[in-house]
Amino acid sequence: SDVIVEAARTLISNSNSRGTAASMSPAGNARNTGKLTVLRPFNAKAQAREVAMQISAKLREGTLKPHDFAVIYRTNREAAVIAFELMRRSVPFRIVGGFNFYDREEIADLLAYLRMIQNPADDLAILRVINKPPRGLGPKSIATIQQEAIASGKSLLDVIRAVCWSPSGEAQDASESNDDVTLGLQKRARKSLGEFLEMVDEVRKKLNELTACELAEFLLEKTEYRAYLKEREKKEKPEASVQSKTDDFSSRETNVDQLLEQMRGFSSVDLLEHDGGEVKYGSDAAAAVSLGDFLRNVALFTGDENMRESNQYAKEKRLVEQKSLLMTSHAAKGLEFDTVFVVSCVEGLFPMRARGEEDEEEHIEEERRVFYVALTRCKRNLFLSAPEDGIESRFFSEMGFVDGEEEEECE
Repeated sequence: SDVIVEAARTLISNSNSRGTAASMSPAGNARNTGKLTVLRPFNAKAQAREVAMQISAKLREGTLKPHDFAVIYRTNREAAVIAFELMRRSVPFRIVGGFNFYDREEIADLLAYLRMIQNPADDLAILRVINKPPRGLGPKSIATIQQEAIASGKSLLDVIRAVCWSPSGEAQDASESNDDVTLGLQKRARKSLGEFLEMVDEVRKKLNELTACELAEFLLEKTEYRAYLKEREKKEKPEASVQSKTDDFSSRETNVDQLLEQMRGFSSVDLLEHDGGEVKYGSDAAAAVSLGDFLRNVALFTGDENMRESNQYAKEKRLVEQKSLLMTSHAAKGLEFDTVFVVSCVEGLFPMRARGEEDEEEHIEEERRVFYVALTRCKRNLFLSAPEDGIESRFFSEMGFVDGEEEEECE
């Protein structure tokens, strides 16, 4: 008999409700002739690496496409570390129902800063960060600069340079009142713009000296962006933060650190390469990459609007439109995939802990049903991952398949 169907039947037979066990038959997957593999990575990061490596390897074989894979977890907080490892190996993916890591305000801010450093003519990036952290620039001052850029056909940074510096390269006198030069901007605004311009020039001088991660860290230091985040966290009430409601990440500063970690671990073989129009998915060797390489890859997998004018970007985007899906078990209901990874199968995560006065028995009944749904999304190959730094899910013993031939240890 099929091992996956049998495991699902054995699991649901542990239900105390006969109606539940009878109604949740895996007959819809009866055609399944697949394989069940238990992964035992060291921790969540090792788990994410193993999942990404498994998917990348199967894609390189050429028999499956990205949309044939799904990674299923109990809560959306599991998505970020898996998404990063998939991005590293150029596996196109989409997070279903979760808050995209790269859409978070502080991540979008830092990426905008980096895009501006990479390309000083990126006006959208400049507009996002010109007053983050606050530099005393009001909406009227920013609008004035923007209008001049449009009228003159210059970039925002060129307009700022003209306002703050004379043709000879000397700083304009702070008391300069010539509106043709200063656009009528107040002394304080011109001083702030001058400091902004000096910061941009200083960081850009390091563009060819530092790695992408080192450049980002240098930028954070020069802009004092971390201090800005800390100050905001003190002022804002948690319930007022949209990001806190997602419960995906602990704090804005932690998110910035996570992006730096991604940049630190990114390598040239993580980039998409093409041969005759076919995608070659990244291998696991390591080499340093430029800031431009990193930003291009992030844009490819997040749909960054500023990259859409690139013909190469458009070509690659078409090749990866069908993506692997990352989703909760609830979101996966009614869907089927050739290969499914059910991750974080440990006590407290899958099953989740009961809340407060919640009846423990009823809670586990529901968690068992949710786990069953995850198992039965698979057509052929099912991977169950239980990181060793947690307590293995009770559902493993309920299925009764602790079999050495079905297990695979991961570092």
